[in-house]
Amino acid sequence: MLSVVDRGVRGSVWERPSAPPDVGTFLDDGNAGPLLTSMNRSRYASPPSADDNNVHVCKLRTMAQATFDDFDRLDLRVGTIVRAEPFPEARKPAYKLWVDLGELGVRTSSAQITQLYTLEQLTGKQVVCVCGLGGKQIGPWMSDVLVTGFHQPDGAVTLCVPDSAVPNGTRLR
Repeated sequence: MLSVVDRGVRGSVWERPSAPPDVGTFLDDGNAGPLLTSMNRSRYASPPSADDNNVHVCKLRTMAQATFDDFDRLDLRVGTIVRAEPFPEARKPAYKLWVDLGELGVRTSSAQITQLYTLEQLTGKQVVCVCGLGGKQIGPWMSDVLVTGFHQPDGAVTLCVPDSAVPNGTRLR
């Protein structure tokens, strides 16, 4: 049985288990809410040692079940970043982006992706965007689309990109 021994900034720390739990095992310590360990059996042939820093725990949000109709209502499209500039007015380091979405035209966005990408790396890069959410004012900048990405444990964001070139404006299905 696993038990929570500390709740730090990085999440809960678990006592050494006798065997790693299956991915998908839900645990509840009464305060932190449902927790899911992200350990996998192939990584831990034997239980992690007391000094193992690679044990990860993440909190799960309780979310309503989405339907295929819900997914179909999202307008996810690929676009090419045609221009990128620094966004010094943003509270957190960010770039202003102009994304060519084909038939939808060039739309603007703001993205906190400065840790992993330079301005030069962004121009010409295809990205997956959420369109049709309406504009969002971010300081003095109006963001028309949401450029998607994955948050890494250190807070850096990796952009969601297609594997190969796709015509701008193509919907994700």
